[in-house]
Amino acid sequence: MLSDIAHNLVYSDKSCLPCSKWELIADYAKIVGLRGLSKLREKHQQHLSVFNVKFWFPNLAGFTFLLTEIFIKQDYFFASAKPDPVIVDCGSNIGVSILYFKRRYPKARIIGFEPDPSIFEFLQKNVAANKWSDVTVHNVALSDREGETELFCEPNLEGSLRGSLRKERTRQDVESKKVKTVLLSNYLCGEIDFLKIDIEGMEMAVIEDLQREGKLSEVREMAIEYHHHVPTGDDSLSRLLMILETNGFGYQIGASIAWPAEDQRNMQDILVRAYRK
Repeated sequence: MLSDIAHNLVYSDKSCLPCSKWELIADYAKIVGLRGLSKLREKHQQHLSVFNVKFWFPNLAGFTFLLTEIFIKQDYFFASAKPDPVIVDCGSNIGVSILYFKRRYPKARIIGFEPDPSIFEFLQKNVAANKWSDVTVHNVALSDREGETELFCEPNLEGSLRGSLRKERTRQDVESKKVKTVLLSNYLCGEIDFLKIDIEGMEMAVIEDLQREGKLSEVREMAIEYHHHVPTGDDSLSRLLMILETNGFGYQIGASIAWPAEDQRNMQDILVRAYRK
């Protein structure tokens, strides 16, 4: 896997990368190597120096996955003519996405949201330790109403990437914790250069809130992870695409399909990249 990643990076467009491709290969190799060590080492490995910053994380497997998705696959790449784009990061987790944005645009102004209190502690620590300026993070869940609700998480897996307000998004054995819910529309004021949404099944609630409040007109570009078939068998991707089209966005869609499909109703992660026409 590492050789394939290195090959792709060597021949990639360097303008898309947030750092030197050789720096990226070296640091990624270091992390993959650590994953091959014992579980005991992983339990005690609380932080790493990556891309010349110290980064704290609850588990190494999740950290590696985020680095692959964000730094290797470049899921959140966008080109801005501004040195200080305004970025809204919905689903910040431990802050790997913020690290990516700050590597590309050091003067970026970023608002981040992470509902899980235990994960938010790592997010706060990473923001503070790296002294990122113009970064504000909120320990709240984004929804279609203000109040309080249950956040469902996988037990015994600190830093799980599947925590959701929708129980169907997690596995059968889940634990829950009370979290505060807010409307994203209340946090948007003025032009947003990039809106990233990865909130495990609540993306339609947030997009519909922004449409109702007329806030989509303020957004220039979006990366939305749409969780298809959450709940199981729910085919409503067309709702999202209709909202985008109605509000003047073009889009591209990416998803992987495993064939033969054991159950075509299974959940599927779909990345929708929307841009202002």
